Amino acid sequence: MKLLSGSPLVDRSQTISISSLDWTECLDKRPTDRTSDDLDIIFSRLKEVKAFEKFHPLLIQQLCYYSYFENLEKGVTLFRTGDLGANWFAILSGNVD
Repeated sequence: MKLLSGSPLVDRSQTISISSLDWTECLDKRPTDRTSDDLDIIFSRLKEVKAFEKFHPLLIQQLCYYSYFENLEKGVTLFRTGDLGANWFAILSGNVD
């Protein structure tokens, strides 16, 4: 399962070519190590995610700063019913049982 959990100053999404590898490499970096180009790449990709289509651009910018990418093996438990919510998750591919 591929998972996103957790501002570009200029929206240059029309000029950036984004592959899956590019944006996950950006998300693999610690947020403090991300460049403005990294943030632009993440922002451009997050705008395309259906779950975020109604989010205000400023909220998507905040997600760019704090989100990170995880690729989880089958059978990993993210949380159980009754757990206090400390994180959020967006499943990019795969499913939840």
